[in-house]
Amino acid sequence: MSKDLPTTDTKGCVDYKQLSKTGLDSCLDELLAQPASNQQASELQHLLHELQVHQIELEIQNRELRESQQLLEEARDRYADLYDFAPVGYLTLDDKGSILDINLRGAAMLGRERSRLIGVPLVPFLAPGESPGWFAHLAQVFKTSSKQMHELRLKPVDGKSCVVLIQSVVVGGGEDAVYSCHSAIVNITQQRQMEDELKQSEARLRVIFDQAAVGVAVLDSNSGIFQKINKKFSDIIGYSADEMLSLGFMQITHPDDLQKTLDNMHKLKAGEIREYSQEKRIYHKNGAIIWVNVTVSPMWSVADRPDFHISIIEDISQRKQAEIVLEAHNEVLELMAHGASLDKVLTSLVCMTEEVYPNMLCAILKQQGDELMLSSTTPALAELFHGANGKMTIDHESGCYVAAALTGQRLLIEDIMTHPNCVVCREAAKKTGVTSCWLEPVISSTGEVLGVFTAFSRHNFTPTSEDLKFIHGSARLAGIAIERDLIEDQTHQRQAELAHMARLNMMGEMATGMAHELNQPLTAIATYADVALRLLDSDIKQPGLLEEALQGARQQAVRASEIIRHLRQLVRKQAPQKVDVDINMLIRDVVEFVQFEVRKYDIQFTLKLDKALPKTSVDSIQIEQVLLNLVRNSIEALQLVTDIKREVTIHTGLNRDGWLQVEIADNGPGMNAEILDRLFKPFVTTKGASGMGMGLSICHSIIEAHGGRLWAESEPGQGARFFLTLPLNAQSTQE
Repeated sequence: MSKDLPTTDTKGCVDYKQLSKTGLDSCLDELLAQPASNQQASELQHLLHELQVHQIELEIQNRELRESQQLLEEARDRYADLYDFAPVGYLTLDDKGSILDINLRGAAMLGRERSRLIGVPLVPFLAPGESPGWFAHLAQVFKTSSKQMHELRLKPVDGKSCVVLIQSVVVGGGEDAVYSCHSAIVNITQQRQMEDELKQSEARLRVIFDQAAVGVAVLDSNSGIFQKINKKFSDIIGYSADEMLSLGFMQITHPDDLQKTLDNMHKLKAGEIREYSQEKRIYHKNGAIIWVNVTVSPMWSVADRPDFHISIIEDISQRKQAEIVLEAHNEVLELMAHGASLDKVLTSLVCMTEEVYPNMLCAILKQQGDELMLSSTTPALAELFHGANGKMTIDHESGCYVAAALTGQRLLIEDIMTHPNCVVCREAAKKTGVTSCWLEPVISSTGEVLGVFTAFSRHNFTPTSEDLKFIHGSARLAGIAIERDLIEDQTHQRQAELAHMARLNMMGEMATGMAHELNQPLTAIATYADVALRLLDSDIKQPGLLEEALQGARQQAVRASEIIRHLRQLVRKQAPQKVDVDINMLIRDVVEFVQFEVRKYDIQFTLKLDKALPKTSVDSIQIEQVLLNLVRNSIEALQLVTDIKREVTIHTGLNRDGWLQVEIADNGPGMNAEILDRLFKPFVTTKGASGMGMGLSICHSIIEAHGGRLWAESEPGQGARFFLTLPLNAQSTQE
């Protein structure tokens, strides 16, 4: 009997379920060897049933095993496919670095068939210089038993270099287990090439950033602090890159331009604009003001808000200065063109220069004989020029400005305290705070020194070529203005002489009338004197009649004296003198002056004078000469009229521009368009051989010199009308 005997349950029945197949087989053999009995038959039947059940169970297990084996084989095939055709190379190596196994991708990376790689060390496939790093990696893998990563360069395959990232880990274990290194290698050649290209691109960008012709800066959008600037930016503002890291755009922006900058930045951050450009002023490290054109663009984050601003600045100081200079020079030229006074022109030049150079104090000295006279300056420079009058005799002891006038050469003084020509002004320079000086001679068109343009600086100043051009241009304008003033003085003198000659000529033409006008009071005086003498010789004393005769003689003498005085005023040569006069009074005097001719030719004068007219500042003799000339022209024109009553009307008032206007109209024969166009030109006359053709030309010059206008309107047979206007303030080119 087998040791594997069945047990019985509580009913004495054998429990065959607890037996193995071998136990069941033994029980079956024993039962078959014994004589049949009812009890044995029952056990045999029961045993057969269990065998059948067990057989079914075994069949089920066999089927499951076959299915598992099939799945395992399929999984093995899939693994083999994945291993062999994976895009990543897989290797199994021993601790010496020899290849125990490798997939197809790995073999392709090494450039050899897989069968020829088994047992071969990996080292021969590495690029020169890679072996030490590889062995260090392998040793680290076996030492730590943890995953390790290393980058390797393989020898080129088919002429193509290959860079791989190898990830290795130790597998195996147990007391007698052999450890091996399983490694995955990934081709990162393209990635490294892209990284290298990116690095090269970044390097190129850094070079472009650093060597850009414009200043470039990166700012934090919240604080406005500079994060990075290039070399050009540093050159423009004078701060180093490190110094700028603690500064913001608000600290270097000129206050007058700050609000506009803040508004633009706010719009940029709010997304209202994508970029903006602005011309503004910024401060250099040395305190100087620089004009720049700033273009600001944002760098947007994933949250759709700007984290940084990229600011590009271009130094436009020279262009802006050129614009300011051109504008200022144009303003000066416009002042001269409109007849502004010399003092106003020179003051404008000084103010313009100080606007271009805020650290400078400027003045213009005008040469008059043996002296330099201060013409225009700032109060701060008064002490430098020997007091407010600014008079200096031209000699070598009077300072640097006189030296420039004597030599006619530009003088640049970097240090007033040490320069030999500045001894006399050092103390004043200390009080004023100026340290350097620039003196530019003011030269006329003929090369004559007319004065000196001076510019004192509070800092040591070395002018650029553009600075030299600017100051030279300003000095040239000063020369033009001074020379123009001298020429105008000479012109006014000649004009006064011509006007005097015209008055003398007019008095010659009016000699008969003047003699008649004087003859009347003289005859009356003689008559009154005879009456007085007769009264004195008579026996009858009549004091009342005698006093009346003497009073009459006195009045006629005053009348004659006034005629002679007025005549002397008109013919006297004198410098122009402007006084406030009543234009209506001048007109009445002129009409009184021509009464002999008025009566002789039976002319009716009508005066329509505005009594509310304000007085105006003019040279009364010159304006009276103009009025007299125009009135006599009308009288002479009316001598040709025989068929109608001769009339002259004089009207005064204010025109629509608020200027004083005088109109003298006659009903004479008038003039054609040809004569009218040339009427005020010299030597044009309608009087034939008896006329000089200078009267109206001189009148035109006189009115223009007073800042007014003189013109005529006429048609043949329709008479003539002459108009003159004068500004109420009477600003003339003579001032």
